[in-house]
Amino acid sequence: MLHVIAMVILAQAGVRQVTRVSQDEPVYSPDGKRILWVSDVDGPGNIHVMDADGRHAVRLTNDAMSEDGPIWSADGERIAFAAMDKAKGVSEIWLMNADGSGRRQLTHDGAFAIHPAWSPDGKRLLYTTTRESRNKAYDKADNWQTFIIDADGKNARRLPADGPVNTYASFSPDGKRIVLRKKPSDQSKISDVVVMDADGTHAQFLTHGGAYDRFPVFSPDGKRIVFESNRSGHSQLLLMNADGSDVRVLVDGGGQMSAPRFAPDGKQVIFPRADANKELRIFTVDVP
Repeated sequence: MLHVIAMVILAQAGVRQVTRVSQDEPVYSPDGKRILWVSDVDGPGNIHVMDADGRHAVRLTNDAMSEDGPIWSADGERIAFAAMDKAKGVSEIWLMNADGSGRRQLTHDGAFAIHPAWSPDGKRLLYTTTRESRNKAYDKADNWQTFIIDADGKNARRLPADGPVNTYASFSPDGKRIVLRKKPSDQSKISDVVVMDADGTHAQFLTHGGAYDRFPVFSPDGKRIVFESNRSGHSQLLLMNADGSDVRVLVDGGGQMSAPRFAPDGKQVIFPRADANKELRIFTVDVP
């Protein structure tokens, strides 16, 4: 059963329904009571938070930069996100408190850094960056790699994964494994889901070419992985066991989908889906 979350902002000036959002990448808080999301309805992409039922939305950022990919730490006290400086053409990873205060820059790659993901203990983050590309611009980069950085901004190091494109990385709930999307080249129309040990060793392909598989993420119990794929000729959300077996369709058709995330209890997946006008809405779907 598919449920639409009512994206409504309650403000002093009145009630406004959000219908134009960009790369909103919704994600539940660790307690499942709130949802982070991004909207460009009133300017550059800004991070908002709302109750899980779509009420009481509050904007957490309000600046000239365009933010993307916000995600809570496991204790719910911090939010990591990417922020793009359009004037400089670079994006870096930032941290802030859960109420939007205490904002500080974490990375200083001078490149395009995106897709932050916390380790379960809150001590490290994964992120994707073009820092090793010959041209670091988003639309010209030929090398996208996953880096690991300490939560204080120190000790950034590359995940030793083969190939020029290793993106959308996140930890398993126990912190022992990493799942990511791998492409043979930046221009390739094929990508696969790969799982490996947290140090980058023992990589194993869970999907095997022929499609554009992306946005993989573990379930809270670590037993399953949800991801988006075009293997049927259109966008679907697929669910599989953590070893790549028993692939099933979770959501089929109805526009381009991306960035699925499990609810903390594993009973639902939240995701954005574009309609015919390329406007994004947030949906949840029950997980069988």
